[in-house]
Amino acid sequence: MTYPSIIFWLLFFRAAFSNLRTLLILLFSSFTFGALSVLPPELTGGASFVPKTMFALLIVMKYLVPEILTFSPRLIELMRAQNLGFLLAFLVIGVLTTIFAPSLFSGAISVVPLKVIRFAFTEPLIPSPANMTQSIYLSVSVAATFAMAIIARSPQFPDQLLSALVIGGIVLLGSGIADMAATAVGQSGLLEPFRNANYGMMTNAEVAGLRRVVGLMPEASSYGSACVSFAAALTFLRPSYEAGFPRMVASLTALSLILMALLSTSSSAYAGLTIFGCAQILNVIRRLAGASPIGQVGLAAELGVGILAVVCVLLTLIAQPELFDPLLRLVDEVILNKAASDSFFERSLWNQVGWQAFWSSYGLGVGLGSTRTSNYFIAVISNTGFFGTACFLIFLVQTFLRRSTASLQSSEMVAALKLASIPFLGMAALGSATPDFEPWLAVIFGAITGLSLQPSLRPLAEPYAKVSPYDRAEAHLPRTRR
Repeated sequence: MTYPSIIFWLLFFRAAFSNLRTLLILLFSSFTFGALSVLPPELTGGASFVPKTMFALLIVMKYLVPEILTFSPRLIELMRAQNLGFLLAFLVIGVLTTIFAPSLFSGAISVVPLKVIRFAFTEPLIPSPANMTQSIYLSVSVAATFAMAIIARSPQFPDQLLSALVIGGIVLLGSGIADMAATAVGQSGLLEPFRNANYGMMTNAEVAGLRRVVGLMPEASSYGSACVSFAAALTFLRPSYEAGFPRMVASLTALSLILMALLSTSSSAYAGLTIFGCAQILNVIRRLAGASPIGQVGLAAELGVGILAVVCVLLTLIAQPELFDPLLRLVDEVILNKAASDSFFERSLWNQVGWQAFWSSYGLGVGLGSTRTSNYFIAVISNTGFFGTACFLIFLVQTFLRRSTASLQSSEMVAALKLASIPFLGMAALGSATPDFEPWLAVIFGAITGLSLQPSLRPLAEPYAKVSPYDRAEAHLPRTRR
């Protein structure tokens, strides 16, 4: 066990007795350590349990298990079809498919096993340890969604989420800087103790003569995708941060993470940034069209900065077009020539085999972890079949239709979290190997559900009823009773 793993366990046991704010901060910070296995893989049958999975499991143990043991009314409400019922059905169908399909179709269907990292090849379908580990991962993600939905109904949750998100983003940014600095001074070995997971590591790759930034992830695409996800969430939630220093820190962290995503030279991250940009355009239109007063905070300044940035780029392109040559060469190699690469051929083959496995199983699926893909939605349909996919898609539609009427802040956060999930889903559609939507989306899905179920504060019973500081400021209510 490496010394980072020991430090993790000390923090883990400390978090078990800490408040929710501390636990959320540790959860968001743990997304940085994607190559760190906190348990020796040789003791877990080759499975790598990374910090984010363990902290998500701790949240489940602290906030969901007590609700299960008492079968509380809150849990019953969440299990209803209009809340998280279809997500629970997705898990149940996935697990049942995993129990029966690998044995039922054993040897009759060709799959690409999860253990394959490069040089794609197919094998006959048989039960494998990956069926168990992927069932555990998906169960943790679904359970974490329930736990976050319970937590998010607390009035203190919005501020706790905002604090944890910005601290997690700073830690992720710091890991990229540490990776660049260690490589620059020839001491990249200092980071090896953080990379003991049983994954294929690609930490020294270069593109167009530029070393790819990987942070403490297994490869650049994982780091770049994480940077895009954090940057998107911080950007869309920016109006919810308190004016002044907190909002400035959130903005600077988001901008820095966008830069790190560019330095990762990951095609998935670049696609994520493109999706992020499109989502931001939709966000600006939403805010201009009459979002909550909080959503309109700082909108004029954002538009001004955006227009100024576009003008500066256009003027530079006219005056010194050769300055963009290195960037164009990088884009050409990372994106435009991607279709000619061996990686693109391999990943296309994975998706083709996964899609064929779905049809060969008569639409029932081959079980969680039975076949590798490079597209999240193909992973879902090939692993869980038609019925599992239908349940998950219904849940996604329900999530994007949810609204919160509890307060202005909750309403804005629900809209922002929906937008923040779009880049992650887009990047997953380009590179996800399994149906596990991971703790990141579990937090977002759970938060959206919980915030939408908060009791409404409007209409107010009296003009000076207790509301959040954000609502009071925007509604021009006095701070104290007269």
